[in-house]
Amino acid sequence: MGECVLIVDDQATHRLFARIVLEAEGYEVLEAGDARSAERVLLVSRPRLALVDIDLPDACDFEVAERLRRASCAELRVVAFTAHEGAPMRERARAAGFDGYISKPIDSRALVARVASYLGVTQEKKG
Repeated sequence: MGECVLIVDDQATHRLFARIVLEAEGYEVLEAGDARSAERVLLVSRPRLALVDIDLPDACDFEVAERLRRASCAELRVVAFTAHEGAPMRERARAAGFDGYISKPIDSRALVARVASYLGVTQEKKG
């Protein structure tokens, strides 16, 4: 199994799609439907990357990046995973401590490439 990625999104369909795409590329995928569940996952697992919806029902907008880093004992990169688009939103996410930004709707190729880049993983072509 490859690198471990945590997907935090209150929409089960978004989590499922991202899981299918990332597992097909060899990633280990963990899921949480809200910030509190993600914190519990981080107590027992050590993903290197968390893709986090910024509109979680139990987190005030952008506070979730810091909450998840506090819950993780390992170095955790936290990337906003959201339908919000535009430069102002990207800047707000960066200012709030997110390491990056991935837009929805999800493009499977772009998702794999962005996850690999955030993890510093070299992608091998399947074939």
